[in-house]
Amino acid sequence: MATKILLLFTVLLIFITINKTIIDYIKGKLRAYEIIVEIPRSLNSNIILGILSIGLSLILFTLIQRDIKDVRYLYEKRYITNILQFFDEKYLDSLRSYFSNNKLIKDTFKLNLALSCFYKLLGGLATSLSGLVNFYTGIKKGQICESGIYTNKGNYKWDKIVGYKWGEYYERKLLNKKRVYYDLIIILKNSKFIAWFTKEPTKQITIRIESDDKEILDKYIRENKKLKCLNEGENKNAI
Repeated sequence: MATKILLLFTVLLIFITINKTIIDYIKGKLRAYEIIVEIPRSLNSNIILGILSIGLSLILFTLIQRDIKDVRYLYEKRYITNILQFFDEKYLDSLRSYFSNNKLIKDTFKLNLALSCFYKLLGGLATSLSGLVNFYTGIKKGQICESGIYTNKGNYKWDKIVGYKWGEYYERKLLNKKRVYYDLIIILKNSKFIAWFTKEPTKQITIRIESDDKEILDKYIRENKKLKCLNEGENKNAI
C-alpha cells in the first residue's frame, strides 16, 4: 500500500506541476499585448532552490545507476517479470515469504535494494521536475501589465494596490555592461483576515525596474491607474 501511495503521490505531483507550468506559460503569452514594462531577471530564491533540487536529483540518479544491478538480478532470476510487480504489495509479500522459507538471504537483500532503487527513481523524478520548474520560474521575466503585476514572488491586481513609491537607485555590472535600476515599492491592501491578524492594513512589495522604464511606468500608473506616488519629487534628478 505504501508503495502505491508513493507512486500515486509522485504521479499527481508531476501532473500538477506540469499543468501549472503550462498554464502559467500560456497566460504569460496571452498577456504579451498588454505589457507596459518587463521586470528584469535577478538572482532569487526560486533559482537557488531550483539548482539545489536539480543537484539532489542528479545524486539520486547516480545512486540509481549504481543500484540498477540489483533490479537486473531479480529479472535474471525471474523473480520479477513485470515492472508493475514492484508496486504489487501482495506479490512482494509472497516473494519475501518464499525467500524466508527457503533461507534465500541474498535474494531478500537484493529485493530490498531493488525496491529502494525505485523509491530513489520516484524521488529523483519529482525532485528534478520541481527543480526545473523552480529554475524556470526564477529566470523568467516578470511583467507589469494593464491587468496587474506578475512576478515570480506572486501576482498582484491593480485594485489591490493602494499606492507606490520609488526606492533605491543603484547600478550593477553584468559582463562589463553597466545596468541601472530603481526599486519600485508597491503598497498592497491586505485581506481583512491578514489585516486583523497582523494589525497591518497594508504590506509592501519591492520590484526591480530598469531605469529606462521608470518614466514610462510612472506615467502609466499616474494617468491610467490614478495612483499617487508617495515620494513624489524624490529621485527625479537621480539619473
